[in-house]
Order: sequence, then structure tokens, then C-alpha cells
Amino acid sequence: MSTLRVTNLKGGSAGSAPNLPDGAVITGVATVGVISATTIYGSGANLTGIDATALKDSGGTVKIQANSTGAVVTGVLTATTGSFTSNVSVGGTLTYEDVTNVDSVGLITARNGINISGNDLKVGAAFTVGQAGVVTATSFIGSGANLTNLPPGGNIISGIASGSLAADKAVALAHDGKVFQFNAPIGGKDPFTKVGGDAYITSAAVQMLNGTYVPTVDRSVIFCRQGSLPRWHLLNGTSGASVNNDYITNSDPGSGIGKRMASCWDPDNSRIFVAWSDTTNSDRGYCCVGTVSATGISWGTPVVFETSRVDYLDVVYDTTQNRVVLVYQKSEGVGMAIVGTIANTGNTIAFGTAVDVNDTNGARNLHCTHDVNANKILITYENSGNSQRAAGRLATVANTGNSITMVGSVTELNQATGMDSYSDLAYDPDNQKSLWVYKGSAHYGYAKVLSISGTTISAGAEATFYGASMATTTPNLEYDTGSNAFVLSYVKPGASNIPVARPANISGTSVTFGTELQTWNGSSFSPISVINPTANKAIYAFVRNDNSHPMRQVIRIAAAQPNISNSGQYIGFPDQAYTDGQTATIKTVGNTVSSLSGLTTTSKYYVQADGTVALTWDSTTFTSFATNTPRAGRAINSTTLQIYEPDVASN
Repeated sequence: MSTLRVTNLKGGSAGSAPNLPDGAVITGVATVGVISATTIYGSGANLTGIDATALKDSGGTVKIQANSTGAVVTGVLTATTGSFTSNVSVGGTLTYEDVTNVDSVGLITARNGINISGNDLKVGAAFTVGQAGVVTATSFIGSGANLTNLPPGGNIISGIASGSLAADKAVALAHDGKVFQFNAPIGGKDPFTKVGGDAYITSAAVQMLNGTYVPTVDRSVIFCRQGSLPRWHLLNGTSGASVNNDYITNSDPGSGIGKRMASCWDPDNSRIFVAWSDTTNSDRGYCCVGTVSATGISWGTPVVFETSRVDYLDVVYDTTQNRVVLVYQKSEGVGMAIVGTIANTGNTIAFGTAVDVNDTNGARNLHCTHDVNANKILITYENSGNSQRAAGRLATVANTGNSITMVGSVTELNQATGMDSYSDLAYDPDNQKSLWVYKGSAHYGYAKVLSISGTTISAGAEATFYGASMATTTPNLEYDTGSNAFVLSYVKPGASNIPVARPANISGTSVTFGTELQTWNGSSFSPISVINPTANKAIYAFVRNDNSHPMRQVIRIAAAQPNISNSGQYIGFPDQAYTDGQTATIKTVGNTVSSLSGLTTTSKYYVQADGTVALTWDSTTFTSFATNTPRAGRAINSTTLQIYEPDVASN
């Protein structure tokens, strides 16, 4: 039959449902209690009471789970379109490829930055980078009106730096097209001059002069042997006037003084150091540390650094390792070196173990310098194990403890002839070389430039500073960092024994000498110079032969000469510091330099010989064109200078 009309269909037993093995088709609305079915056909539009909190895959794993705040999707969500009206949070990595535009009405915050590895980043409106952010770009498009801390944008040139360039000093253009800093590397072109008359340091008879300048109080300290005791004299470092004097110690041990004294200044602890041999105690090596004031010196307890006999000692302060280095000849002509550390409180010093300079072959008349560039101690001496020929040796000071180690091999400095006991050594930090002066063949006065490369010493050509016998005269050599020149002192022997001073300058591996200045018209010996580099003056001291009274004279060290030949070489200021060989950006006329200080707003400034600026022409050092000193520019404020053309014709 095709149609069956019934009111109720019930199961075979009470409470059971009828079984329809082939299914049932209901075209109308069926109102039932419970329907259990594997498949339901139709739209299901009117179905109610269905549990849809979870959707599972074919394996029964829940992929979408509804909760009170939304739904959690496990796996990959694929959609052709989507729209969100509130916040979207992605816990892992959000990857989206082939996206043409990211359209944001509000703010995009990327906590760890945005990495764009492909094409350009285009910003249509404002672009703000926080104070800690960095934007690196090869070009900017737009006005850039609000950009700050940009490199010079105009009136600049590029050039290869010849030597080091500082950002706050003027530079000039060399004939080879390189740029170099205004400075005064050539000193002593003009002769030294005496300032005022000579005067006694003391009326007592003394010997063995030595001296050290104390920059903290502008004082020169002259050491000497008075009787058998070590004594100090405190002089004004500029005028030379006597301030005070006394013995370092007046009781044994350590009360006597032998052939030579040596002293240096410790800039790290602001202490003065002096060493001597004690004639009243078997010529042992003694030293002492003192604190210098404007009116006197307070000393610590003398310390023994060598229990054997000590002669011919010298000392230098290692500014890299902050230690005192002593070299000396002990008994039987053995050359030694020892390192000490001065305490930053009190006036004490602690020494390490002394080492042999020349491997027991003999070393006399030792001198030493600290080569800052090579970080080596250069030691010169008379090699008593090799026919008294001059020799050099290098040493390094450890950065911990008080140890010193000889490095490299012994270098013969004067192979042709031997030398006697009279020599001196000083370091030129501007040229990073040492100058060695000595008595050589026929007792003439000679000099050589000594250079260090690694653990090798090389000597320049021999130059003569005195072409006659110097007998027993000992030359003295000091370097003036203010004028970039050596002060060479010696006595012209003969019947008069006249003390003289003259400048000496290093150029490459050669040395030249300026005009001699006769410092006194009487007979003398033991001339020394104690240099005040800030005043370009030296306290020149010597001992009169007639009564052994020590004398002093103030001499003006020749002003350094500028390293430019005309004002037109001035081009401007570097935008930053550069080292030799770097490509430098130079700010020129119309640009500004903002790394200066102490400027007077609206005032005009002129380039000085050392590259600084001042309100007046540098007619002292620009002697070749005193009225044509380069004009630097006008001060905009206390730190900023607007750079002008160098021409000063119209002031």
C-alpha cells in the first residue's frame, strides 16, 4: 500500500519505540520526544535543543570548543574573509604571506621591533622614533625640518686624515690633499732666552743636582748633596724664586748621598719620588716618597731598594702600569732594574725583585724612558762586557705586582766606537721616540733618535751637538710638551766651562739642534733643566765651579712653530675625532662646530697655532703671517661657532 494513516505508532512493548529499519520520511512537522539518528536530512532550520558546544573531526578530536568568552580553535583556521570588532590576540607566531596592505586606523605597537627584509618601508604621515630608538638610513625624502642630531648636511668636504684629528680643533689642507690638525710639532726654531737674572739657590756648597717639576702646585724641586746628606730646594715653577728647603733625612740609615740622584713625579698618586746611594751606609740604594705643597714637602721613611753598592741610577714613571721603574749600576758593574708601586695614601712604596739588565755581562751609566706608544721601558747603558760600547735593552712592566721582564735582545747603539760614562735619555711623546745624547769618539757630543717596534730598537743617524772634547761634562736632556722640543743642557769645556742650553727637535729618525743660549758667564758644572710645560719655561740650574754654590736661571723655551705655511690652508673643523688614515668629514664655511666651550656669544674667534680658537690673533707663534692668522668664525653661543672664511683682511 502507498499510504498508511495512523494516529500513533508504538513499539511492541510498553515504553518502547517502533522500529523502522528502512527509515522514515516526514514531510510535515513532527513533534516527538527523543529522536536518535545517525543522519538527519533537511535544512534543520527548526531544530532546537541541539548541543553544539564542541565540533569534532572524524576521529572524534574536538577542534572547536565553545566557552563563556568565545571559542577555541585547535589546528588551522582557514577563512576567505573575516572581520573583528574587538581585540585580537595571537599567542604564537602570526604568519601572513602575499599581503598587499595592512590597513590600521589606530596604533600598531611592535614590542620587539619590526623587521622588514624585503622592499622599502613607506610612511605616509608622521613617523615617530622614541629617544632610545635608532633609525639608520642612506637617504631622507622630505623637508627633514624636525630631524635632529643629523650628520652635517651641507658645506662639508671629505679627506684622508694625516695624523689624529680632534673634533674641537681646526684642521688644514695639506698639499697632498690630506687634512691635518693645526698643531706645533716643530719647537725651538727661535733661540732660548733668559728671563731675569741668575740667583743663588743656596749659599751652601752642594753637588749632584737633580730636579722634578710638580704640576699640582707649580713648584720645581731641586735635589742635591749637601755635605753627605740629601737635600731638597722648593722653587716657584714659573719665577724660580726660592720657597723652602730642608734635608730629606738627617739621620742614618739612608742619610748619605753618593754619585748621583734621580727623581720623578707620580701623577696618579700626586707624589714625588727620589733615589740616591748612601755613602754612609756602604753606598746602598735608598729612596723616599714625599707629598709636595706650595710651601714645603713632607717625606715618608727612606726605603732600601738595593743592599749592594749603587752608582749611576735613573728613574722613570710608567704611566701605563702606574709604577716607578728604577735602573742602576750595582757593585762590580752589574746593571739592574726594579719596579715599585707608590701607595695612594701615605708616603710609602713597595718594590718587587730586581732583575739583571744585561744578563751578567755588565752595564754601567744606565738611563731609562717609558715609551707610551710601545708600552716598553727603554734602557740605554754602557756595555762593559763589549768594549764599553753603547747598548739598548727593552723591558715590560707587569700590570699586576711589581715585576719587570727584559724582552728582545741587546741592541748595539754605537758599533763604531765605545762611549764613556756621560749620557742622558728622554722621551718625545709627540713623535713617540726617544732621544739619546752621549759622549762618543774623542769625547764629542752626539745624539741619536731611538725608535721601538715590537721588541726591536732601531737607532737613527748620529748627529753632533758639540764638535769638541767635552772632557768630564755630563749632558742633561729634558722634553717640553708645551713647545714640543727637547732642552739640551751641557757645559762647553775649556778654561771657562760655560753652561749652555739649546733646543733639539726630532723629525722622523733625525735630530736637529737650535741656537745655544749661554746661561751664565762663569765656570760651572752639572747643568740641569726642570721644565714647566704650561708656561714654556724652565728652571735652569747649575753648580758654580769656583765655590760650588748652586745657581738658577729662568729661561723661556722657544715657542713652537705652526705646522702650516699660510692662512689659506685652514678649512674648518672635523665633525668628530679621527685617527690617521681615516676618511674624515670636515665642516667648512657656513657650517657650525658645537664641541667648543667658554665662547662669548657674537664674538669673532681666530685659529691659534695649536688648533684652538681665541678672541685675538696668534701673532706669537704665527710669526710668518702674524697679521694673517686664520679667522675661525663667530660664536653663536658658549659652545657653538659658525665657521667663517679664513680671510682676515676685513677683520
